[in-house]
Amino acid sequence: MHFQFFVDFDGTIARDDVGHTFFTTFGANESAYLEIEKAWLNDAVSSADLYRAACPHIQVTPAQFEAFLEKQHIDPSFLTFFKYARSHNESMLVLSDGFHNYIEPILRAAGLSELEICANAFDFVDDGTIAPSFPYEAFTCGKCANCKRYHVQSRREAGLTSVFIGDGKSDCCGAVECDVIFAKKDLEKFCVDEKLDYFPFRDFHDVIRNLEIIRNRA
Repeated sequence: MHFQFFVDFDGTIARDDVGHTFFTTFGANESAYLEIEKAWLNDAVSSADLYRAACPHIQVTPAQFEAFLEKQHIDPSFLTFFKYARSHNESMLVLSDGFHNYIEPILRAAGLSELEICANAFDFVDDGTIAPSFPYEAFTCGKCANCKRYHVQSRREAGLTSVFIGDGKSDCCGAVECDVIFAKKDLEKFCVDEKLDYFPFRDFHDVIRNLEIIRNRA
């Protein structure tokens, strides 16, 4: 049996939700952002709407952003998992409804620059705000700025067992398209509510242990 991995970033590969921390750290009006985020959590707006509303209120310079990134770290167990997947010649795609701008440098700092990332992006604006862009918005489900279902459907390879690993609301679309789901937090609640089979996990050591069980049963 060979696996193909689709892995969330914020709160999964990264120890924390870097995107949420970024917006609450640099947002000119944190309470306004939290209200918009609440509307997104309740499916009243899409994540693209959330970002379009929040980004004009950000005040950050490139230098401040670099300093912010230095404080962000991945889950150490992900390095073990990456080496595990590579030892089996199994592919891995990082899927995020967050921003490439912070995902790529955080992974690069951890020695993981070879990982492919599909995410949103932003540009710094002269007034200190940021302007978001959504390269995959044409393929959205209407709730996500970067719908993970599209990436799983378009990248899934015949003969491989697809595995989704995530923790959040934006992971639900991609998870339902995969053969095996590893879930925690909001994604775990979704799996329970929808009566989907899944493996709970705390870190990637749990993922590896359960993958070995699946391999041995195949």
